[in-house]
Amino acid sequence: MTITADNTNDQFVLEIPNSTKQVLDANGSNTVTATVNLGQGQTFNVYGLSAGDTYKVEETDPEVLNGIYTP
Repeated sequence: MTITADNTNDQFVLEIPNSTKQVLDANGSNTVTATVNLGQGQTFNVYGLSAGDTYKVEETDPEVLNGIYTP
């Protein structure tokens, strides 16, 4: 997942399936990346996005690249 922040001081919170939360800090950059490993039917949440932020979720597992998922 890649977030393009509209503010280089932005912080986001990534919550993965076991309810573990991780702070993603822009640290003076406007691009934040994170790898999220999900199993079948699992989801993740990102908190702190504003209207000016954009994000991209990209499947990297070659076995399911042609699968159906809802970002």
